[in-house]
Amino acid sequence: MRHDHDDATIGAYLAGELPADQRDAFEEHLLTCDRCWAEVDAGRRGRTLAMQAYEPAPARLLLRAHAAVTAEPPARHRTRAWVLVAAVLTLVATLSVAAAVLVAVPDGQPAPIAAAVAGYHDEQLPGSGIPLQAAPDLSALRLAGTAAGTGRLAGHPVTGYAYRDDTGRRLLIYLSDEPFPMPARADHPNGPSGSGITHHRGVVVLCSRSPHTVLVLGEDQNLVRQVAAALDLG
Repeated sequence: MRHDHDDATIGAYLAGELPADQRDAFEEHLLTCDRCWAEVDAGRRGRTLAMQAYEPAPARLLLRAHAAVTAEPPARHRTRAWVLVAAVLTLVATLSVAAAVLVAVPDGQPAPIAAAVAGYHDEQLPGSGIPLQAAPDLSALRLAGTAAGTGRLAGHPVTGYAYRDDTGRRLLIYLSDEPFPMPARADHPNGPSGSGITHHRGVVVLCSRSPHTVLVLGEDQNLVRQVAAALDLG
């Protein structure tokens, strides 16, 4: 398949969505095509300028703001809540069983978790949309942002940020306005309401404490834990 001067291929290349074989073929084509080279260069500069338009925020502040936005507001009438406790507990038990059936996949992980791990292995983000928020600043851990994008993980709306340190270690962070399912077989070092961490297909996956709106993925468990501590994911 030829990709010469193919705008769709150029866009997919810039977004990091080309399969490895197509990416290698397109990069060979770039070496001999001034037109495509110019378009790729212009696209990269455009995405860089767009990302620089946002003021970088301290990592903890960014995550706390995100948690505040996604948290449910307190009930106005607490006395009414107690009347509904029995019904809610019954409903939660029923929905938990239904949710486990709906999101489970053959490898034993919820679908968004399995999709996140697959994307980590493929070095691909779930979409090419430009995030509205700047990436969390992890420079204190010598991690530099390499890509960012918005999209969906198995239907779950996310914003993804990719990082790499000076030794080549990679890391992915996903933020969402909706809670992620807790990974299967997760350990909870800070108690059942705290963050959960597990291993899946050679990747360490950490899900933040309630309301579970942040995922951190990497191959180095110590690095994943350091990032979780820096972002106060508990």
